[in-house]
Amino acid sequence: IYKLITSDSVGSRFISIESINPGGNNDDEIETLSWSPNGQYLAVGGLLNNIPSDNLIIYLFNPSLPEGFRLSVIESANPSGNNHSIQSVDWSPYGKYLAVGIFPPVFSPVMNNHLIVYSFNPNTPMGSRLIEIASADPSGGGDGILAVSWSPNGQYLAVGGFNQSTPVDDIIVYNFQPNLPTGFRLNIIASVNPDFSGAGAVIYSLNWSPESSFLAAGMITLVV
Repeated sequence: IYKLITSDSVGSRFISIESINPGGNNDDEIETLSWSPNGQYLAVGGLLNNIPSDNLIIYLFNPSLPEGFRLSVIESANPSGNNHSIQSVDWSPYGKYLAVGIFPPVFSPVMNNHLIVYSFNPNTPMGSRLIEIASADPSGGGDGILAVSWSPNGQYLAVGGFNQSTPVDDIIVYNFQPNLPTGFRLNIIASVNPDFSGAGAVIYSLNWSPESSFLAAGMITLVV
């Protein structure tokens, strides 16, 4: 973690204030990070090569503590199973929910759900702070998810990735209704396949405009 210094004689610069290796291995991969809206929690996802290992970790961040103690694990989970990489995490606007996008590696076992939504409650005991409340398979059993993004009003969840095996759209928007029964909380309201070349696209990044009306997408278009 870096801190931006803007008001001293040296000039603007970054200084490192904390670092950590969640899995303890040199070949561990951290693919995605997301601060909670209140800046108190940091969600970290990737592919940690300890087996068994939780690929999703929630840290409590306390910058007032000495270096080496500013990040402490308060919860972890393994939503993807071993050898499946968490590629994207995003907090809902008030920090109550965490969306997780999963992308399995080549030749891995097929997953049923590449998108998982957790409720987060830091006031419950460790081991029960992340509760899975919704899941979906936007790729229809295909390749997986590389981007998730909550709309600022918390009503919509945009999901993007890559699917080369089934004819589905690469960008999907869900209406999120947490008060409905399990299995009915994520409902598709829009989708698009930005296929400019006839070979599809890989969606790497999604971001909503502040009023939740426009969705920007960053991608690589494939070549036939």
